[in-house]
Amino acid sequence: MARGTLFRSWARGAALAAVGVACAPWPALAQDAAKVGVVSHLKVLSDKVEDVSSPEAWKKSCVRDGMSDQEKVLAIWRTVVKYRHQTSPPNEWIQDNVHDVFKTIHVYGYGMCCCASSHVETLARDKRDGYDVAVSYDGGKQFRPVLKLGGPTAGETRYFTISEVPPGTRAAQLRLQGRTYNTTMLFGLRIDADYKQPHGGFRPVKITYLWEENGAPKRHEHVAARPEETYTIRCGPKTVVKGFAVDLAK
Repeated sequence: MARGTLFRSWARGAALAAVGVACAPWPALAQDAAKVGVVSHLKVLSDKVEDVSSPEAWKKSCVRDGMSDQEKVLAIWRTVVKYRHQTSPPNEWIQDNVHDVFKTIHVYGYGMCCCASSHVETLARDKRDGYDVAVSYDGGKQFRPVLKLGGPTAGETRYFTISEVPPGTRAAQLRLQGRTYNTTMLFGLRIDADYKQPHGGFRPVKITYLWEENGAPKRHEHVAARPEETYTIRCGPKTVVKGFAVDLAK
């Protein structure tokens, strides 16, 4: 019983001490906070592990001049297995799982098979890897440059549009021409062709947006008479979108 009494007394004293610290005068705290400097973008290194703060730093720390291809591959493999463990991968809802090796090293530290494969490919690639994209509208006789898909870009998704199509074009050829310096590959390729309808047209549409501002319902309607038409909706504080609808204008 005596021990219980002492314990309760000690706990009560600790709680009172904590309240006393938290209730320090606000002006004094604000004044002290104003004197504190902000330091960011620190780079902390250790003599116990390699510098893997960037691709250049990793290469300088782990890949030495005179290494054979086998030794370079082993250095890549050791980096991948050292800074991650195998479990369900993180998902940022941008391009499925996280395949950025340095984000895995510094942020997450875990992933699955596809992640590990992408990490190996990232570290093995050369910045000279890539593809030159060109398009032809005359059956492959002449190709016009479009852009370069450069490396090293493991796990990257690129979307581009070729809009300058000569009038009357009925066929097009797309060419991806590249050279492998280290590890150049494509995991997926999709090409879509948008055809202009010879007898198609545009009808005006009514666009309706519904939202709330500070709990009050708001509504905005706009009739677009042209497909390239733009407009602006200005919202107030604490805006919550509730829905939108697109209908043919009457």
